[in-house]
Amino acid sequence: MVKYRVFEVAKEYNTSSKVILDILNRNNIEVKNHMSSIDENVKKIISRTF
Repeated sequence: MVKYRVFEVAKEYNTSSKVILDILNRNNIEVKNHMSSIDENVKKIISRTF
């Protein structure tokens, strides 16, 4: 399974890591900071927001 860093996903969507962290926290997904790894399923949750 592919892993992504929060800051890489933020760059992909032209937004800040803070916005991505807020989206994840609203969906009860625990991440500590912009260097945290997320998987494809979590990335799909983010993509639904954009």
